[in-house]
Amino acid sequence: MIKVDTEKDKKSNLFQEIFDALFIMIICFATLLTAMILKGGTVGKSVYIVHITTLAIAILGFGVYLFFILKRSEKELKGIVSELYSS
Repeated sequence: MIKVDTEKDKKSNLFQEIFDALFIMIICFATLLTAMILKGGTVGKSVYIVHITTLAIAILGFGVYLFFILKRSEKELKGIVSELYSS
């Protein structure tokens, strides 16, 4: 029996994909921030400044990347499903 995806399933999968990507990015930023704070507290007293334009560019880049990955993965998944169930 073939299960047909409902609109609710699609929204749930989209939410899960977005959550997974954001979770990984948050872990990466937390790791980098922790390393910067620890290094700043030792010899050398490094100072880290976050520029709003650089942060905005990084967020925009992540948004574009996320959009591209979601569209691409959905297209490839549809291709795989059509190949499996076309016979």
